[in-house]
Amino acid sequence: MAKFCGACGTRNDDDNAVRCSNCGAFFTTVTNSPNNGNSEEINFFSDYSGNTNNNGYGYNNSAANQQVNYQYIQGADKNNNAVGKIVKIIISLLLAAVLLLGCTVIYEYTGYRAVLNYFERYFDDYDYRKIVNNYSMVVFETSNPENNYAELDQEARDKLEEVFGYFDEELGGKNYDMKFKIVDNHIMSDDEYNDFMNDLDYDRKSEIIKDARIVDYKITASLDGKKSSAKVELILTLEDGNKWKIYSFDEK
Repeated sequence: MAKFCGACGTRNDDDNAVRCSNCGAFFTTVTNSPNNGNSEEINFFSDYSGNTNNNGYGYNNSAANQQVNYQYIQGADKNNNAVGKIVKIIISLLLAAVLLLGCTVIYEYTGYRAVLNYFERYFDDYDYRKIVNNYSMVVFETSNPENNYAELDQEARDKLEEVFGYFDEELGGKNYDMKFKIVDNHIMSDDEYNDFMNDLDYDRKSEIIKDARIVDYKITASLDGKKSSAKVELILTLEDGNKWKIYSFDEK
């Protein structure tokens, strides 16, 4: 059975033709199906545009421009890749931040840094008993235990009073803010360490003390726009179990 072109109306006697013999347009419907003689619609291309090429033949936009769809998909892939890279960068930055925070926490709250934080906190709180609790074993073993080390508490209290009394007088009040700045922090040199150990009149000193460190603080107090500073030297000792302890602290 003949087919008529939906684009130009030309009769086409070839039942199996896919394109019009006159204009070249694709047929969207083929009639007289050989299976049952009924009309059956077969969609070859559903978006025929009616465009023609240089030879006058019609063509379908989607067929002639398949690369456009490919480029679109390719562009989508590029966008997805870009988003994926951004997500990976964000995740990497978050992991780096967590790692840095973890390292900072480990650095600040382990080893001798933990003792420094401990000392600064309880110095600022005027809690001399807490400071004494973290004293070197050598200090405890060379002190009198019969009075529950009351002389150590009194000595630490007197040292705090020297600094706080100075600030009270300089600033004219007591409710001031204190800031601690480390101006020197070093392991004792061989000469410093030898002099330090020779001054200790204690038989087991070499068994307990493995190393020593000197930390010099500048403590600044401020109140109502006024500021005053004091210097404090802190000596730490590395003892059994690789634990740092406070051996002494004194105003300089």
